[in-house]
Amino acid sequence: MIDRILRRQQEGQSMIEVAFALPMLLMLVVAIVELGFALNAYNQTINAAREGARFGSLGGSDTAVSSIVEGAASYLIQYSESNSDLYVVRAELTGTAPNCSVITDTFSCGQVWNNLDLDTSCVSGPEILSRLEPQGIVNCDLKVVAVDLYYRSSSLLRLPLVKQLSEAVPMRSLTLMRVETPRPLSGVCNAYPIAIHRSLLAGKPKNYPINDILNGTGDGNFGWLRWPNDTSGGSAVALEDALTRPTTDEFQNANDPDDTHLSVGDWIWANSGLSPSSGTEQALDALINKGWIRVVVFDEHAEEGGVKGKYHADNFAIVKLTDYHLPSRNSISIEFIGMDSTGCIE
Repeated sequence: MIDRILRRQQEGQSMIEVAFALPMLLMLVVAIVELGFALNAYNQTINAAREGARFGSLGGSDTAVSSIVEGAASYLIQYSESNSDLYVVRAELTGTAPNCSVITDTFSCGQVWNNLDLDTSCVSGPEILSRLEPQGIVNCDLKVVAVDLYYRSSSLLRLPLVKQLSEAVPMRSLTLMRVETPRPLSGVCNAYPIAIHRSLLAGKPKNYPINDILNGTGDGNFGWLRWPNDTSGGSAVALEDALTRPTTDEFQNANDPDDTHLSVGDWIWANSGLSPSSGTEQALDALINKGWIRVVVFDEHAEEGGVKGKYHADNFAIVKLTDYHLPSRNSISIEFIGMDSTGCIE
């Protein structure tokens, strides 16, 4: 009898100990999960700011930089314009190293997004100089671009107290890079084999949806492109390959085969080899999942004997491919992000 009572007392004591320890263990597990999620989000915020600054340093416009940031961040974190602030800052330095100073007239701050309702402000000239100082400036005669990104990470488990703590302080990543001299436009040109007529994009605001753009050669149409010339006028295999990767040094200006640098003003061969192949659909699905892509904006089309059709590059645009209907209507749908007047510099 006494042994039975003692066993019951021990069992009761164990249950009480478990009752006290279990909440603490659960809190520890929740904290570890939320911390891991937050660290991952912070790493992606750093990466997104770095990618945006790198693109800006190569000549990308503020609009194009914002699309790069959004595309880089959207893969692993719940990133959107509604939970972030973004500044693209540009400045030019003068003076004698190491005592450089920012030229006031060249300092610009593009507040691209401002949706966090925070008391954030643009990076100052002195802060830019303090960031450059560890890099050991030997020449003040340079231009810089900075991407300042604030991101409010959401809670993974969304528990009441944890959610308030995790979302209380936004993450911040500031990346600053020197503006480089634009390189020749060959393999670095990240344009996909889609040409969209400029009338579709003229006057359109950012994030404007344009649905069911029919394949064609005139106003309101889009066309498939091929980079090198071939006597067949293009093929489904060539189109599939071009849709899976941006332009390379295979590009040939349709009016000048020696010109292998895709840029504004070039004539680009049309691709008439579209077919309802699974490879084409897989490539287009990948572009939809990719987010932003750069495409050619055309203003003219010349057709000589069918297989020699070609589009004139009037500009480049940053878009998101959102849908397609092949082969029934041979149409695509996009979300227009903005024009990219950098000459397709990547």
